[in-house]
Amino acid sequence: MNKIKNITLGLLVVSAALLIFASCGNQTANEAGTQDAAAAVSTAAASAADEARAALSEAIAGARSYYEQIKDNASFAEFADDLDTRLQRAEAILASNQSTPEELQIAASDVAAALSVAQELVSAASEEG
Repeated sequence: MNKIKNITLGLLVVSAALLIFASCGNQTANEAGTQDAAAAVSTAAASAADEARAALSEAIAGARSYYEQIKDNASFAEFADDLDTRLQRAEAILASNQSTPEELQIAASDVAAALSVAQELVSAASEEG
């Protein structure tokens, strides 16, 4: 009878050791999966930020080019100043490493809107003059 108890106890110890080992393996796999998911999210966020940063950079370049064309004309000074102010804000956001993709997108939209307004106002002022 003692032999059966010893064998049963031995089997229980081995089973417990196997369960602990398997649990550690699953935990390591789960941690690796969590790390992979976190890396994928981080990569997606970096990609979104890179895309937003590129879009803002492009918007700034186009608006800056237009600003350079109108800045010296006294008739357009008010429009040029407003566009320049918005460009400076957008350039500061672009230069910051802390800017979120949303901030970059908002800045790009602001620059595009300011450029559109400046173009319309300059066009209207040119037609009047």
